[in-house]
Amino acid sequence: MKPAGELACNWLRSLMIRLTFFSSRVQMSLARPSLYFRINGGLIWTRPGEGPLAAHMLAGWKYQNVLWSGLRFQGPCRLVFGVPRDPVGASEQLQSVSIEGRILSASGVPIATYEPRGDMWHGAAANIWWHAFRVESVELRESVAIHPHLQPVIGPPASMETAAGRRLS
Repeated sequence: MKPAGELACNWLRSLMIRLTFFSSRVQMSLARPSLYFRINGGLIWTRPGEGPLAAHMLAGWKYQNVLWSGLRFQGPCRLVFGVPRDPVGASEQLQSVSIEGRILSASGVPIATYEPRGDMWHGAAANIWWHAFRVESVELRESVAIHPHLQPVIGPPASMETAAGRRLS
């Protein structure tokens, strides 16, 4: 029989999202797994107080001083928009989220483009703009209830506004 500590570690590992960087010229590189990743414009973060894990540069993503063409978040996850404690929207469960160059895809479907000039994301299906979102383990969000009036969305609700005051609809 396994000790309780080892069982708890295995359970926690099963909840983690794996972030992998890829390029056509270089082998894949696995970053540290996490329960969530924060994407603010062209920066990817994990925990508060730590510096950015990766940054958008030129046509790719810089991680550990290597420029990668893209990255992939793998494992049961969802996109969450708004303040983490009081989200304004969340996607349905996804198996992967990827960013290749500037294109954000959810389960292989392109949903947004990163626009470096404004440091914002632009929705593919509508004239919706947003600055930040999170990729979270589905188990993490289930432990923090989403308001019952929210409908699952891919992309932030149209009622969100930018810091500049532009309506995102």
